Amino acid sequence: MTKATRVPGEVKDRVVAAAGVAFETWDEMAAAMDAGYVPTLFGRTEAERRLIVLILAEGYAAWGNNGRNW
Repeated sequence: MTKATRVPGEVKDRVVAAAGVAFETWDEMAAAMDAGYVPTLFGRTEAERRLIVLILAEGYAAWGNNGRNW
């Protein structure tokens, strides 16, 4: 189980949409991460960097460039 931040759901959804990942909403992405999915985000854009920060703040892990863990 992850820790919950005070970020509203609609803000999380906008961050996910802006990053252009394969999920439409934060809830879909969180469900996948709860099941063991670890997203790979390179942090090349501001939107990806914001999503990485959100993922880490929620207690999940993310892979980065060249196997680097965020």
